[in-house]
Amino acid sequence: MTVLRGWTGIVTSAALLAVGLAAGCNGEQVSSVRFQATIYEVQLAEGKTIDMDELKAAVDSDSALRRYQAKKLYHVDQVIDLTTESRVSTTAKAPFVTGMRISSAGVPLTTVEYQNVGAVFRIEGRPDKPAGPKQVNISLDVALSALGDSAVALAPSVNAVVLREAKLRYDGPVSFSRPFFVMSEDASVKSRSGKTVAYIGRMILTP
Repeated sequence: MTVLRGWTGIVTSAALLAVGLAAGCNGEQVSSVRFQATIYEVQLAEGKTIDMDELKAAVDSDSALRRYQAKKLYHVDQVIDLTTESRVSTTAKAPFVTGMRISSAGVPLTTVEYQNVGAVFRIEGRPDKPAGPKQVNISLDVALSALGDSAVALAPSVNAVVLREAKLRYDGPVSFSRPFFVMSEDASVKSRSGKTVAYIGRMILTP
């Protein structure tokens, strides 16, 4: 199997996806929340950056993301129990071409394999840490993987596939019913066209 592996590193940006055990909007403990998260892929030309402050301030964050031609990769929407560690995942087997050859009859033949890709979120409430009104304190780990074309040619018009992986971690408070963003960016991870590949997570917790 011809798979090139890239590594996007470990990210601890302010406010990623969240859920936990904390005081709710009326001061009472919240036992569960609706957890919604979307992971996007963005390819940045040299010298270009993503304005995270703009995303956080945008009334319509989806429109703001479209400015960067963000490609939606994964989405989860699930009610989570705040009193225990929760695992939310979205995974699938994605096909990709691993080789090409010409048969004795002159017919092009391709070899296809499948790779598990997706996002897995592990979320744990942190009732031992203080949180403000309408907030929750959490500890979160995210494992992310996605396929993309590399610049390595297997045959004319067929390039090898790169499996990009990222591990994201966040510890701290987040506010209920407000979207939060995190970005994973590593200049060493390039697309087929030489652009830097970045991942943006948009998430919201609703009591």
